[in-house]
Amino acid sequence: MDESPNTPVLSDDARANRLSGLMNKNHRMISTAFGAAVFIAVINTLIGIAAIFTPNILNILEFGGLGWFYCLSGFIMFAVAAGIHYKSRVCVIIGLLFMVVDTALSDLPALLRNGNIAYFIMRGFILYALIMGLIGAFQYHSYKRRFSGDPNPTIAALFSRGRFRISAGTIIFLLLSASVLIAGIYSFWISGRVSYDPSTWETYTTTDGLVTIPIPGAPEFSMADGIQSVRSYSNKTFAGLDRIAGDGLFSDLSAKEMEDIVTQALESGLTGQQFSYKPDAAAPDGAQAYIIADAYHEGVLARYQAFFADGALYIAMLAIDADQDDKRALALLDAFTDAIVINS
Repeated sequence: MDESPNTPVLSDDARANRLSGLMNKNHRMISTAFGAAVFIAVINTLIGIAAIFTPNILNILEFGGLGWFYCLSGFIMFAVAAGIHYKSRVCVIIGLLFMVVDTALSDLPALLRNGNIAYFIMRGFILYALIMGLIGAFQYHSYKRRFSGDPNPTIAALFSRGRFRISAGTIIFLLLSASVLIAGIYSFWISGRVSYDPSTWETYTTTDGLVTIPIPGAPEFSMADGIQSVRSYSNKTFAGLDRIAGDGLFSDLSAKEMEDIVTQALESGLTGQQFSYKPDAAAPDGAQAYIIADAYHEGVLARYQAFFADGALYIAMLAIDADQDDKRALALLDAFTDAIVINS
C-alpha cells in the first residue's frame, strides 16, 4: 500500500516570513509601475511647459499650441501614479491603456526607418513596468483577501492601514501636480486668445533695412538657395517674410515682367489652396508690381503679398487659425497689410 507523503505544516513565523518576502516582491513590482507613471507625467509636463513658454521652438516640433493638452496629460499621469502608489488596479490599467494608445498613434514605421531604436527601448521598458505593476496590484489584492483576516497578527499587520501621514515628499508631489493643472488651465485659456492688433506686435526689419513687417512672436531666421526667410509663431497666428535678392537679375525687368514674376511666385505657394486675388488693395509706398491674395485651407485663413522693392522680390504672409468668414481675422489680415512698410 502506497503512503502519501506528509505535507509539512509551516509555523506562524515561517508563514509570516514567506508572505513578507512575497509582499516585498509585490511592492517592487508596484514601485516600478509608479516610477514609470511619474516618468510619463514629468515628460508630458516638460513638453507642456515648454510649449507654453517657448512656443516658437516647440512649433517646429509640432507641439506648439498644445501646451494645455500635455499639461493635462501630465496631471492625469501624476494622479495615476498616486493611485498606483496605493495599489489601485484601475489606475494601473489607465496608465497602461494611455501608453498603449499613445504608442499605437505614433508613426512607428517612420521611427523605425529613421533608426530611432531608443524610442522603442524606452517604450518597451515603460510598458513592461506598467504590466508588472498591473500584475503586482492584482496579486496584492488577492493576498489581501486571503490573509487580511489571518489569526496570526504578524501576517494581518502586513495588510493593515497605517495612519495617513503627510511627508515632505507628499507635499512636493501635491504641489507639483497642482502646478501642472494650473499651467494646463492657463495654457488652455491663452490658446484661444489672439492679439488682433498688429500695432502691439513686435516688428522685424530685413537685413538690408528696406522692409519692415509686424510679427506676432520671436523671429526665426533661415537661409537656403539664396532666399532669406523669417518666420514667427504665436498661439493661432503665423507670419513670414521671404527675400529673394536676384543679384541684379530683376533690375532691368519691365513692369509687365515684374507683374508676371510676382504672380508666379504667389501662385507657386498657393498650389492646392482655395484663394482669391484682391486687385483693389493698396500697395505700400515704394513697392513695385504689388499683388495680394487671400487663401483658405483646412481651417487656416491666410494672406499672401508679393512685391518688388529696390530690385529684390519679397513675399509676406500672415496665417490665422480661423474660419473663412471670421470678421476679426479678416480685419487682422487688413491691419497686417497696412502695417507693412518699405523704408525709403
